[in-house]
Amino acid sequence: MPDLPRSVPQTAWYVYLHDGEQEYVTYANGLTEDIPPRTVSEGGSWEFHFTRDGGPRSYDPLEHTDRYQRVQEVGKWAGRYILKEPIEDEPRYRERVPHGGSSLLVGVRPAYQTPAGGIWGLVDSYDETNSLPETGLTVTLELTMLASMDDYADRDDVVAELSF
Repeated sequence: MPDLPRSVPQTAWYVYLHDGEQEYVTYANGLTEDIPPRTVSEGGSWEFHFTRDGGPRSYDPLEHTDRYQRVQEVGKWAGRYILKEPIEDEPRYRERVPHGGSSLLVGVRPAYQTPAGGIWGLVDSYDETNSLPETGLTVTLELTMLASMDDYADRDDVVAELSF
């Protein structure tokens, strides 16, 4: 499991990504809407907001534009996966991204205490809304939930158990 950014805003969400070579975690300053329903094999819309950090660089060393671009990168291959939904078992998946492309398997979890917890999901689609990029950027990821982070602590466990 990669290291988490040192100190983040209280409303932040960690986003676990894999760029085809290594896993890393960045953060969004918050969600712009309520936390989507969390049901395995169902989709939800996660609208993340990235804002310029005020004050000293006490958070992730990346600027808000760089953190946004990390999440934006996964959108290139959105929806390029196969999902098998067994009747009495967890779903299985296979990604169909080019070698070296960003993985569609992402993790999202709040940096603050909430009963919602984190999930592992596959990126179905991607959208962005950015009228003032200097101050804030928004990216929406439509995710199909594969599992709870309570059930699978890291990406390697998800890949080992749920990919085919």
